[in-house]
Amino acid sequence: MAPAAPASLREQQIERLLWTSLGLTVTIFILSMLSLGRRSLFLSLIGAVITLIFDIALLALLAKERRLQTMCYIDTTSTPTSNLKSLTCALRKPAIVIPFFLAVVWLAACGVLCWSTAFALEIASESRKAWMAVPIIELILCATHAGVLGVYGVLCVKERIV
Repeated sequence: MAPAAPASLREQQIERLLWTSLGLTVTIFILSMLSLGRRSLFLSLIGAVITLIFDIALLALLAKERRLQTMCYIDTTSTPTSNLKSLTCALRKPAIVIPFFLAVVWLAACGVLCWSTAFALEIASESRKAWMAVPIIELILCATHAGVLGVYGVLCVKERIV
């Protein structure tokens, strides 16, 4: 039996943002490990680990909820309709607050990466300037990730209000 699709377009966007966040997290973790996390003062590594745990847990809970929705064990004749439409795990308060906190962590990593990259560019020799692409790419991905998490949080708030 195939799993049920998310109910609304906004829920589909929320799930896509979670998958995007997972991909960005793994990519940033790999790039940060090239310098063992020193360029971002370990903020990228800490953010990657926390975000990885958050993304995997939320995706697993969403898959579990979708699997339970396909199994029709609820007797709808005796259950009030208000109890049938409960909030998914992605729309609960902790799942909305945590991405905003994580976005702040990623923005802090961006700030530290800007500072360390600017400092390293001043003292780098011509032969080492090619290696400066790694922290610049990491900086761009961290900023993108903060944006993805911010959009995720805003979409969850909008979906919860509706």
